Amino acid sequence: MRLKPDKKTRASTLAITVLLVLGFFQAYVPKASAQAGTTLLLPFIEDTTLVPGGPSFGITIVVSNVTKLWGFQLVFWYDTSVLTATDFGSFPPFILKLPGIINDEEGYVTMAFTSNWDDKEGLTTDFGLIAWIDFVADAYGTSLLHLSDTGLIDVDGIPIAHDVLDGFFANVPLHDVAITDVTVSPAVVTPGESVTIDVTIASQGLFNETEPFNVTVSYDSNPIETQTVTFLAGGANTTLTFTWDTTGVPVGTYVINATASVVPGETDTSDNTRIGTVTLTLEPIISVTPTSGSIGTKVQVTGRRFGANQHVVLSFDDTPIAEVFANNQGNLTAFFNIPLSESGTHFIKAWFDSRSVNATFTVIDESPLEINVEVGQIHFRGELAEFYIQTVFKGATLTATSVSATLHKPDGTLETLTVQQIATGLYKAPYNIPSNAPAGTYLLVVEANYLTDTIDSKGTSIESFLLSSTFTGWNALLISIDGDVGTIRTDVDLINQKLDAIKDIQLVRIENKIATLNSTVGLIKADIDTVLKPKIISIEGTTVKINSTVGVIRTDIDTIVEPKLISVEGTVAKINSAVGLISGNITLIKGDVASIKTDVGTIKTTLQGWTGTVSSIVTPAGTFNLLALTTSTLQSLTFSDNTITIVVSGPEGTTGTTNVVIPKQLLDGIESTIEEVAVTVNDQEVVFTYNENPEAYVLSISYTHSTDTIKIFLAGIPSPPLPLANIVMIIFIIAAATVGAALYFRIRKKTINP
Repeated sequence: MRLKPDKKTRASTLAITVLLVLGFFQAYVPKASAQAGTTLLLPFIEDTTLVPGGPSFGITIVVSNVTKLWGFQLVFWYDTSVLTATDFGSFPPFILKLPGIINDEEGYVTMAFTSNWDDKEGLTTDFGLIAWIDFVADAYGTSLLHLSDTGLIDVDGIPIAHDVLDGFFANVPLHDVAITDVTVSPAVVTPGESVTIDVTIASQGLFNETEPFNVTVSYDSNPIETQTVTFLAGGANTTLTFTWDTTGVPVGTYVINATASVVPGETDTSDNTRIGTVTLTLEPIISVTPTSGSIGTKVQVTGRRFGANQHVVLSFDDTPIAEVFANNQGNLTAFFNIPLSESGTHFIKAWFDSRSVNATFTVIDESPLEINVEVGQIHFRGELAEFYIQTVFKGATLTATSVSATLHKPDGTLETLTVQQIATGLYKAPYNIPSNAPAGTYLLVVEANYLTDTIDSKGTSIESFLLSSTFTGWNALLISIDGDVGTIRTDVDLINQKLDAIKDIQLVRIENKIATLNSTVGLIKADIDTVLKPKIISIEGTTVKINSTVGVIRTDIDTIVEPKLISVEGTVAKINSAVGLISGNITLIKGDVASIKTDVGTIKTTLQGWTGTVSSIVTPAGTFNLLALTTSTLQSLTFSDNTITIVVSGPEGTTGTTNVVIPKQLLDGIESTIEEVAVTVNDQEVVFTYNENPEAYVLSISYTHSTDTIKIFLAGIPSPPLPLANIVMIIFIIAAATVGAALYFRIRKKTINP
């Protein structure tokens, strides 16, 4: 939390307030009014009932010693890890609210309020409330309450000089001492014996206890002793030892009372007192050491105040277990082993003169804890393995007090696995097997214990598994993928495999839509359509790169992808492969083998039902390649006088199709257009169709098979030549006309000139 704003914060968060309020306040008179002792005050709050998640509460802002206050502005800062501001407001007469901000990320509230514009009285008070802010507690702790950027103005528009007194919030006690434990030993004594009383005192407040305080121990309101604690750090504790001499104290049971005096500032005194009990008796007494243990534990029974040489019979749950005689002083000592019995508290009694005294012993059940571990027979590099653990006590599954799992690796290293409880007495220990994990035998050692007041059960279990460096030989089949994890079925089990551990993938073969992949983790099979979902991303020579759900796969196009031509439309070919459909343009044909250029590379494939050729022709406009594809038998392709001549053949009566690619530059070079192109089959003009692409026209011509001559006239069909007889007749007519004209002009000349 920042308690004072920097320049950037003021500029960004107080812009509205500064412009509308501060500037307005200070616009009238540059000199502040002299009101001695005017102070803005924040409270000092210590309230442990303001718990996290509890109801909201208000913190008020007070002004003291002020005259005719008309308006104010301020920024209130707090610690956001402890408090959250939810709302703010003002008290009369400040009823006009200017824009304000609650910024709980930075931990501040900006506000500005004024009285009515025509108010000439304002607020005059020695101690008055001017504003409030509502908060909720987010956590236990403390927060400094700080004011900055404050401004006060009186009814005459004169700024009021003032001081600021910050406040403090705490919902944890600042000073608090408590008696947390009182232990007496022995708890049963004979009058005249001493009792040791240990008293533990804790400082439960936030601050150190530097002021001395007293701890007094008494029995039934009779003082025993008082000791002084001079210093106790906040959160610390200390133990004081008192001794009570019971000489002269009558027999009976007494309440031992330990009380700590109240320290300055302490509000919670309910835990300043704690009690214990001591019994003074003239009856014989016995004690047992130890006071708890398992069946078979050797215990020592010590007795006092029996009669001299008195015969005493010891029993365990009223079953005699030993006999002993007291010595001349009435003291006795005996030993025995705890017999077979249920766990819990049992009575050990000393019988004498037909009466008894007793002590207690707690039998602890140390039956072993059964631990069942399932690790699987074999695991693989990159696998997300899960080992399962079950804890059972006397046939019942129960949640253990603690469970640990340690993996012993073939290279001698150890790894502690995180154990996660998934049900009562059932746990799993995930293990993300590294891609470079050493192959070999792994040991998983699981230790657990179950501890209660009467049960202390422990157990250990060891299981092993083999880590294989490869899937080869285990019939691994990738059956599904979820995110970056694949499920693989092997001969031994289903496993979850991290896909990023499968590297350098090669497609070995495809059989019935099942691909066999070789990788750094060995051979894995997978269905192409439902699992791999491949897509070719590049072809370089005969090497194909395929993107898939398991990563990039490499393979050979001729032997693996097996491309098959399924359709040809013009020069556009569609190829079906084992990894999907591919489309491209035919760029080269040799017999029935075509080279097809695709977006990912060039593929060679058999045309299957089509033949074709690429012919280079020379024209005045340049050299061009003509490509022809046909379902007929292609016999020849020639070019002359702007005419392409193709001779094809096929079975009589069947239909054939020929596609011819004509470069646009060829037509431009002979000053022709596609509209002028004409086609004949066996000298009969036919209708053709064409498709246009950016560089060429693809003509498609259909016909009935025989031996057919297809002519494509790029500049239109030329006019046919005249027959020879017609030519002779024309010459005769022209000659006759010429002779006749000559005779006409000669006769006319003679007539005119006789």
